[in-house]
Amino acid sequence: MWIGIILVVSSICGLFFWETKGRECFLMDQVFVAAERIPMGTEVNTNQFKLVYVLRENKVEEAFSKEDKSRLQGKVTAQIIEKNQQVTADTFCKKHALIEEGKSVFLIKPEWIDSRSSSLRRGDWVDFYLAESGTFVGYYPVAFVKDEKEREVRNEESIMQDYILERTDATAQISHIEIIAALSEYEGIRHMAEESSEGFLLVQAKRKEE
Repeated sequence: MWIGIILVVSSICGLFFWETKGRECFLMDQVFVAAERIPMGTEVNTNQFKLVYVLRENKVEEAFSKEDKSRLQGKVTAQIIEKNQQVTADTFCKKHALIEEGKSVFLIKPEWIDSRSSSLRRGDWVDFYLAESGTFVGYYPVAFVKDEKEREVRNEESIMQDYILERTDATAQISHIEIIAALSEYEGIRHMAEESSEGFLLVQAKRKEE
């Protein structure tokens, strides 16, 4: 009888431990997620994130964990972070990636673009070339990628690690883009586009660190 009682009590205690701590210890990891929706270009602080437990199979590769808390302070978002989205180093950029003084956002008209990838998204960097001669024009960050109705072109599904080759489905067809540049740089681009019969070839490139 006593053995039966001990077994029952042990089972109850084991079940209680599993439901309260066991599942978290053996099947889940703690990661930081956004406590609210955070716009692109926001300088964040740790209060905008919270630690939650997620199943290990649902954990994003290199997601920020409890030990990475200090890395969140003062970072600048390179993309929109949705509420409860896990964050990684790729979610952020350096402060100087924001619009610098003397620069602004300028339109690259659809008729100026000869060729570009369907995977182009805001936050990318692109090399501009004249399509026929191959003349290098410049290197600029993409502020926006829009369709013909001025709606932002995004990935159909949210991709935490936003690799180019994973951008298999877009919300719309790309019509035009907007870049960040100085007025003098944009005037040069506009002059080339309007005076030359060549369109621009837009080639995605890695950010060239200064």
